[in-house]
Amino acid sequence: MYYIAKSLELLGLFLIFFGFIRNLPDLMNPYDFIYGLVLFITGWIIEKYILK
Repeated sequence: MYYIAKSLELLGLFLIFFGFIRNLPDLMNPYDFIYGLVLFITGWIIEKYILK
């Protein structure tokens, strides 16, 4: 379960990063940011509260 939580966090950060890079001169797509943030927070909650 620990590796699943860390993988979700990493996937969320990659989505935010690549969404930013893809639209570099312009602002990033808000949906890319929201999807990445949801994945990251899900992994963080699993790691912090479920694996305690």
